[in-house]
Amino acid sequence: MLYVVAALSLIGPFFGQLLPSVVSPLAIVSAAYLLCLGIALRKDGSKARYSPLALSWLLLAAFAVASQIVASGYDGWIVYAFAFGAGILVFADRTRRWMIPFLSVAAAFSFIHVFATWFFYVFPATYGGLVKARFFASDFSATDYRSGLTSHYSFNAMYCVIAFAIATAVTFGAERRVSRWSGAAGALVALSAVVLTSKRAHMILIIVAFLVVLSVSHLKGRGLRVTLISAVGAFGVYLSTIVSPGISASVDRFRTTFESSDLSEVTSGRTLLWDAAITGWRERPLLGHGWGSFEFVWPGGQQTSFHAHNLVLNSLYEVGILGTLAILLCVFASLFGAFRAVRLAARSAHTSLRVGVYFALTIQVFFAMYALSSGELLSNAYTIAPYMLSLAIVVHVTSARFTETPASPKTSHVATRARSVV
Repeated sequence: MLYVVAALSLIGPFFGQLLPSVVSPLAIVSAAYLLCLGIALRKDGSKARYSPLALSWLLLAAFAVASQIVASGYDGWIVYAFAFGAGILVFADRTRRWMIPFLSVAAAFSFIHVFATWFFYVFPATYGGLVKARFFASDFSATDYRSGLTSHYSFNAMYCVIAFAIATAVTFGAERRVSRWSGAAGALVALSAVVLTSKRAHMILIIVAFLVVLSVSHLKGRGLRVTLISAVGAFGVYLSTIVSPGISASVDRFRTTFESSDLSEVTSGRTLLWDAAITGWRERPLLGHGWGSFEFVWPGGQQTSFHAHNLVLNSLYEVGILGTLAILLCVFASLFGAFRAVRLAARSAHTSLRVGVYFALTIQVFFAMYALSSGELLSNAYTIAPYMLSLAIVVHVTSARFTETPASPKTSHVATRARSVV
């Protein structure tokens, strides 16, 4: 049942653009939410101990729904998906049984995008008939293997990033050697798919997030591992540019980021979005124009953006100074909680907890950098879903209910000593 719930929860965020028009993503997410709620409420009869972090996100989600209704903002189902995810956080501490099903389904869904990216790269002629003509015939941003099974290469790159985050978490946290090596292999395939999409921000930030998580992990020889992985990775990229024209083109695009002195060129014109957000915020500085209200029509009128590609500026436009401060408080509290979760559970005897906390920290570090630079966080389902999943793990581990069962040297490669956290 938990795998069914996980699939219902994640199929909209991962494959919503491929679903028939008669299928409502909101209906699917609502069904998943009700199932999650029913399972959580009947799990035990203990008195509820609601996590302050979970309650903070729940209050923010309630505000987002009210603000979106008033503003009649863009794509209403997304804000309700956010609210449902925040609602589930309140019950995330009751059991960890949901963790492996959700991570497994997220891994399966994200690696479908990874393999599709490589498939369309190796067999480019199949893209037009299998994807472009069937789903995105009128969408000019759906071009080739870079956008994969989505309408835009940003979406595809994000799914590949999620796959990389899960695979590296398995590498860090799995008990069996074969699982760790399988995770490492999956991480390399996923990272190569991120490079193929040619998304510069995703390439840079997920590598930085990986190195941050590795540096704070409980693995022995962290400093040496960081040095070796960086050196081997750089050499691997060099070899890849020789044998793969797609990777070579991505690296060339990455290199131009540091060669150009034009900020607008480096940011792909996002300075126009930032200027529009600042101008709109000045009109209503305290409470903004309403959740989901940002809309910018690019010169030429062929493309419209519904977020400002920067969490702070987008929040200032939509919810003003007060709402922006609340969002940033929740984001940084969650990031701090992810670091604390690694400290509490990385030596646990339970593989699900070890893998979970490493995934959560990778996602938290990545999105903190991505959203505060040139990306987004709460404007699309494909970013909300992995972020809420990482939050649920953080809430579970950092809650007052959590008691770690430490691993012994015989049961885990990461165990060194017994500890208990109440």
